[in-house]
Amino acid sequence: MLFTVLGLIALFLGERNTNATVGVEVQEEDQHDVPPLRSSDGQEIDDWCKEPSLVEPDSVRSEEPSLVEPDSVHSEQPSLVEPDSVHSEQTSLVEPDSVHSEEPSLVESVSIHSEEPSLVEPDSVHSEQPSLVEPDSVHSEQPSLVEPDSVHSEEFFSAESGCGDDDPSFDFSDEPGSHAVQDATCQTEDKETQIIEINSQGYEIGAELDKGGCGTVYEGSRLEDGLQVAVKVSDFKKKQLISVDGFDEPLPLEIALHFLANKGPKVKEIIELLDWKVEADHYFMVLERPIPCVSLFDFQNEHRGIIPEDKLRKIMLQTIIAAQTCCQRGVFHRDIKLENLLINPDTLEVKLIDFGCGDLLTEDIYKTFRGTREFAPPEFWMIGRYRGEPATVWSLGVVLFVLIFKRFPEKLDIPKMNNKNMPINGLSKECCDFFHGCLQLNQMDRLDLQKLNSHEWFKMEDKEE
Repeated sequence: MLFTVLGLIALFLGERNTNATVGVEVQEEDQHDVPPLRSSDGQEIDDWCKEPSLVEPDSVRSEEPSLVEPDSVHSEQPSLVEPDSVHSEQTSLVEPDSVHSEEPSLVESVSIHSEEPSLVEPDSVHSEQPSLVEPDSVHSEQPSLVEPDSVHSEEFFSAESGCGDDDPSFDFSDEPGSHAVQDATCQTEDKETQIIEINSQGYEIGAELDKGGCGTVYEGSRLEDGLQVAVKVSDFKKKQLISVDGFDEPLPLEIALHFLANKGPKVKEIIELLDWKVEADHYFMVLERPIPCVSLFDFQNEHRGIIPEDKLRKIMLQTIIAAQTCCQRGVFHRDIKLENLLINPDTLEVKLIDFGCGDLLTEDIYKTFRGTREFAPPEFWMIGRYRGEPATVWSLGVVLFVLIFKRFPEKLDIPKMNNKNMPINGLSKECCDFFHGCLQLNQMDRLDLQKLNSHEWFKMEDKEE
């Protein structure tokens, strides 16, 4: 009986297991009839409990389009150049070797090794206005004696040059006044005074008028008669001396040139050197101080609207007389610019100042340039050589250009400047002819310096008077 019961139980259990196996096979067979769930990239999802990922592994591309093939992407940010050409963290829109300057130039950019922007290019510029020479070579505040092929920002205007007190790299913009230059012999500030003695003459020294890399200018008065003067104290670390007839010892360059420019009948268009004193590491210069006066640069900026042609003619005639006198007396000023011209705003009387960048005038060719780069002649930048008088004529043309347009000449102005028949709106035919004659790229085609004041433009003034 017992065996019978056990057999029945075993038989029952065996049938139940068989039914369960068949049920699993049916269930698995039914499951294959339903398409499996797949992800967005076509992969099958095995586990319904797992949360799907927000990005697809291995096949996900960036949402930002790239200009390079996917295989060349080595960083999360797309690059605008091939990855192998990237040598720094910042990418460039142009090939690195093609970047020379943001402004046009008359000379090849390979000769410029500086970072910064003006008939020559400026300085100032550091500057918004392009120029006819490389502007990027100017960053320093003082011009220096350099060869054209070795122009560097720290050398071209070095502190040892003894040149102008203002910033020669400055470039004019369409918004005048962006770079104010104090008048070297005019404005005053309240300061404590002191007494100095120069060649047995006592001078009371007052407020500082201007300060530059080569010296400081103070207001002063002569104790003997109260004459108002300007006293310039200049560094003398680099001893540039010139022998002058009548003096036992050579004189510092600036003093010697200024003395020679004043020698002979007085020319009111050149500031007068009244006295000087040379010491071991500096020297004093006592200068005429016209009152009132401003620099021609400030006069232009403060003038409302365009300076009328009759005023331009009067200003330029006096500037020409100063330049002619310097050359006739053997002095090459080499830095005639708006900042080195003082003007009485009431009478329009003009006086030339600052001989610190000059040299003795000779018939020889000059191969180095000391002065303000925006006024350097184009032949210096193109061939590294220039002559004194044609370079002076060019600088006079730049002065007139800046007075008219409040900017330096650009490369695109060259065709107009060299076309003597090209009229300029608002200017007389005679003015345009004078203007073009000064700014000829070929120095042989420029007007003769000694004949400039005989030009037809200045005869118009005689007729009007």
